[in-house]
Amino acid sequence: MLHRAAQWITEWSFKKSEDKEEWEVVEYGIEIFLETIIKFAALMCIGAVIGRLTETLLVLAAFSGIRISAGGIHARTSAGCTGIMLLVVVVSLIAADNVLIPIWGSAACFGISAFIIIRYSPNGSQSNELLDKEEKINKRKWALLTVLFFCILSIHAECRSLILPSVFLEMATIIMAAVKEGKRNVEI
Repeated sequence: MLHRAAQWITEWSFKKSEDKEEWEVVEYGIEIFLETIIKFAALMCIGAVIGRLTETLLVLAAFSGIRISAGGIHARTSAGCTGIMLLVVVVSLIAADNVLIPIWGSAACFGISAFIIIRYSPNGSQSNELLDKEEKINKRKWALLTVLFFCILSIHAECRSLILPSVFLEMATIIMAAVKEGKRNVEI
């Protein structure tokens, strides 16, 4: 169904005379975009049903915000990806209710995350392989700024045990992708 919707949007966007390869790339991108919207909406609905909509939004913003620039390992299927994102939300919500992270945890999170981002990101995607050195550096900078933003936000006690687990889980996906790809950044 999503594939057909992506085809329809691509047909609406492009003239038939356009390059077939470009057409397929745009169609794939639209399909991924639609899948992401559906995943996000489903997770937000689950958050609303359990009475934790704001917390779910914050967890997804932290995890996804960093992931956009830093990358990380990818699930093989869309269902697997949705399951992993649901796991991130559940772990973060459970941590928020049961784990007390001290204030210095925010600074430690930033330090550890900065090291991981500088050393291993961006990774986990074939498109990241196509980036030149400057584009990779820019992605790292955005990832670092995003982590810094969420670590500063986590100074507030009510956010700390909610945000930091999602940040650490994203760092884990970056490390897993680096191990899978067998590499680290050498042009630091």
